[in-house]
This record gives sequence, C-alpha cells and structure tokens, in this order.
Amino acid sequence: MSAVDSPRELPYASVDILNGIEIKIGEGWIKFSYPLAKGIERIEISCAWIESNPADRIGIWVGLSDERVPQTLTAWGNGHAIGLESYGENSPIVDVERWEFGKSAKLIVETKQQEMKLNVYLLCRPRLDDLKRSLEITIDEYSAINGMKPENSETRVYEFQRAEKSPMMRTTISKLEELGSLNYTGIGNVIHPKQILTLKALQHLLRKKMLNDEKSFSVAYVGTDTLENLTSIIRWLESKGLYGQITEIKAYTYDDWDDKLQDLLDDLVPVNIGNDSKVDLVPNNESQRADASSHDVVITTYVCPWIKKDDRDDFQALIDKLVGPNSVLISVDPKTALNSVRSPIFNSNEYNPQSIYKGEDGLELSNLKTFKFHAAEAIIYKRKKGWVMR
Repeated sequence: MSAVDSPRELPYASVDILNGIEIKIGEGWIKFSYPLAKGIERIEISCAWIESNPADRIGIWVGLSDERVPQTLTAWGNGHAIGLESYGENSPIVDVERWEFGKSAKLIVETKQQEMKLNVYLLCRPRLDDLKRSLEITIDEYSAINGMKPENSETRVYEFQRAEKSPMMRTTISKLEELGSLNYTGIGNVIHPKQILTLKALQHLLRKKMLNDEKSFSVAYVGTDTLENLTSIIRWLESKGLYGQITEIKAYTYDDWDDKLQDLLDDLVPVNIGNDSKVDLVPNNESQRADASSHDVVITTYVCPWIKKDDRDDFQALIDKLVGPNSVLISVDPKTALNSVRSPIFNSNEYNPQSIYKGEDGLELSNLKTFKFHAAEAIIYKRKKGWVMR
C-alpha cells in the first residue's frame, strides 16, 4: 500500500560546500505517526530521497529513555524505551546501535505486540537547487511467527517544494522540547545516538575508575548548541546519584552560534540550566580561553561543523588548556561526514577532530576506548605518557 502526501513548503539556507561554492539545503520537520497493531513484534521505518543527490540528508528523531532497557526485556544489547514514562515490560524499544542518519535513515522498533500509535520526527535536509523533491518512507512490519519476512509493507511519499524563506531555529527548539530532551532534572529523553554514546563513555570511565578522584570531579563541556546533550548528562549523573560529586560544569559556548541559541532558549523553554549553581555557561572567547584550566572530564560533541578553518586554532588552544595530565577527554562525533544531518558536513575529512587530538601538530592524546553505533562514535582520550604541559 502506498500514499502520496500533498506538497509541503520547505525553507532553505545557502551553504558553502567548498571554496565559495554554495548550494541550497532545505530544512524542515515532519511529524510521522504510525499505528502499531497487535501481533506485530517489530517494525522498521526506512527513509530515502527519490532521485537522491550526494548533498541530501535525512534523520529520524524519537524520544527515548536515558537508561538502557535491561536485557531481560529485550534481546538487543543497546535497546532504549520510547517515551517519557518509566519503561515497563510492554514498552516499545529502539535498537540504537542500528539507528541510521545520513543520506538515508532507519529506525528499528521492537513493538512488544502492543496496539498504540508511534510518533517520530523526520528532519528533512535535501539539496533544493531543484524546486521540488520527494521523500519515500517504507514501513515493514514483522510478526513474532515470521521475523525474517515482513508481514506487511507500506510506502508513503512526501512531496516538498522550495519556499523562499530561511529555516527558523525556533521550530527545531520546539521539537526538542516536545520530545522531552530539554529537561535537565527529573525524567527526560535522549533523542539522538550521540547522547547515548556520551553516557556510555561516562559510565565506562567511572566503572573502570579512570578518574583521579571519583568522589569529587569537574566537567568541561564544549559546544552547547541546543543543550540536549548537556541536559542528558546532568539527568544521568543525577539518576546515578553522582551529581553531588561534581564540583563544577564549565560549558563553553561558541560566540557566534551558541550564545544566540541560549537567548532563544531562555525565551522559549524554561531550561534554566544557567541557574544551576554548578553550571557555568562560559563564552569561548580569547580572554576565557586564557583563563581556562584543566578539568577531570572534558566532553566535546559534534564540534566539527563549527570548527571551520578560522576557528580550528582557537578550539585546539581551548582543549589544550582543558585537558591536563590526569584529564579524560570524551569526543563524540558522526561516524562519517554523511551521518551529520542537522549540520551537514560536505568535506569528507572534517567530520571529527582526530587530527587536532592526534595529528603531528595536535595535542598528543592517546585513544583509550572507542564505542561505535551505526551513525556515531565516542572515543575516550588521555594525554600520552611523558606529556609535559607547555
């Protein structure tokens, strides 16, 4: 069965892909709803652009529990339950390891044979030099009896036409709020594999006693963007009873982007993270970099879209100050350039900062542990033995 949706207007922005060459990249959110039927054990939602272009991107966003579901409730090693409520034995579960973002997108959901409506958001980022584009979504249903062959398949096609207007960040923030990702205390949701990888890396370094003092440690976070990754870290630390052991969280914002977002967030969403006495939102400017000092844990997530050529040296100087001889650095990045959807990356060599961390002119860091999902990865670094502060 297939259905074609009526055309939707899609705002766009001109993006410099290489040496002054600009292309038009659309940006629009679609709320996609699908009824789950009894007797269906698993569904797979796949999205792909018709007549695709190398610059096309698509992602599926869904609100999931911060905590991994116990394997007594799912066969998946990295399954997370859908929804804000505490999970139960009948909660739908997403396999986050196979959660795909990029030129195409995919979400695999263990439905527990429950009758309910599944709601996700699609972030559509096609190249829009042509006035019209089409996105095809396929939903395959699998029963418990025959898990290898779909019991039923449905196809939907969304049509887009270029709108002569720019994307609104307010739209993105409203979707993040609706998905429950901006709650920094109590119950909240992770909405992207990068958040789960950040928490896995944190859990690993605490479990393996990689910190100098686990009962009192500081955190530096670089690249706050729309805050959902930072809020999930704070929620997780609170849920584990570890937040009281944090001495401070220095969250370094990027002057031209993050500061504007903080103003917008303050207007639209009562995040109030700046009111937390442990959280210090710090502008990443020359004077603040000069005053920066080392922290026990340093976290960077998806920083490459804003570490452009002119900002690379400033970023390296900041990380050099933050990562001391006993510090641990967690770097979370897209697995390839294609996997970055909200901020598309068109240079295939600039999707992670490894050249800054490990290159000949870099920071002399050693890779201690890597966690990988389909669309993202997290690497834990420390200074190499014998490193001397400059």
